[in-house]
Amino acid sequence: MEDAQNFLLSSGDNEAFSKKIEKSLKFFAISRGDSKAMVFLGLYLDKMGQSKELGQWIEKAKAADLKDNDGYAAHALLGEIYLEGLLQKQNIKEGLELLNIAASAGNPGAHNLLGGWYRDKGDLQKAEEHYRRAARLGKTEAYSKLAKIEITRGNIPEAISLLEEAALWDDTNAIRMLIEGYDKNGWAGSPDPDKSAYWFKQLLESYPCEVKDLLFIARSYMEGAYGLPVDEQESGKWLDRLTGVEMDNAEDKQVVASAVLNSALVNDPARREMALKILQESAETGDAAAIKTLGEIYLKPDFPGYDTKKALLWLTKGAEAGDQQAMLSLSSLYMAGHGVEASTKQGEFWLQKAAEAGNPEAIKRVKAMKNARP
Repeated sequence: MEDAQNFLLSSGDNEAFSKKIEKSLKFFAISRGDSKAMVFLGLYLDKMGQSKELGQWIEKAKAADLKDNDGYAAHALLGEIYLEGLLQKQNIKEGLELLNIAASAGNPGAHNLLGGWYRDKGDLQKAEEHYRRAARLGKTEAYSKLAKIEITRGNIPEAISLLEEAALWDDTNAIRMLIEGYDKNGWAGSPDPDKSAYWFKQLLESYPCEVKDLLFIARSYMEGAYGLPVDEQESGKWLDRLTGVEMDNAEDKQVVASAVLNSALVNDPARREMALKILQESAETGDAAAIKTLGEIYLKPDFPGYDTKKALLWLTKGAEAGDQQAMLSLSSLYMAGHGVEASTKQGEFWLQKAAEAGNPEAIKRVKAMKNARP
């Protein structure tokens, strides 16, 4: 289902992959009666221009939930979609209604989402109620969220107890929080290097683990965090493990690529090219974050592939797509004639655009520029 969701969130211009997604969704929706697949199939057909099919498949999905009563999976999925405006226009009322139906049927994911909703609204009591139900139903990540509430309340012993319980179930998010909590200036209040080191060892032993865990480990060695010595070789080993992980999530890939490009590992030609390739593939699909990163990285004087022409290319794309920082950087390039023919007109144009977009630094510069003129 993750492939389907990633496809629905993308530009969707890969015809071969599109057909593969359609075939898979129809198999699970029709042959297996999977209610979540029915929702995704409706969304897929809507994306392909068959909008009438969406409502039909959503009703079929809801009916399948009522028939199977298996945690009301489609209700929980649709609730998340409407609540967060993921693949359809945001509809908070409908989203909450669907999530409450799924939660009443014992869906841990629905309780987890409702916990997040109430937490963001400042209702910690209701948030706690839903997170505790989610945890009891097997959603171990809810323990970490309960711990964050207790940290907010200043109840550190309870937060630690919750995280340790989650860690027993190999919840690596809880383990990372314990590592950070016992570190100097950590949320636990009193640093304990031995406990921080103990939980870091537990994280290492959780391998193979998720992308975020591998990245956390690599960065820890890269920066010499949590009492570790700076060890570029060990950091490189964990980043190499990352490159061997199948990552469908474009955001995960970009995080890994950025980590390589902003560390000493950038001096390794093979790793550098791998990272640039990841970012360029995302940037060519119009991904704003990847475009911004490429524009900034090519502009760094200490970057081995320093290239102001490429920086100009990607910054222009970013600025034209509405990225404030890209507009500001582009303005600076034109003003200084750095890698491009100096043009006060172009420099002021992009500075004004950045200011109009609300960039604080650009607003400040525009004001100073106007004050300096007679």
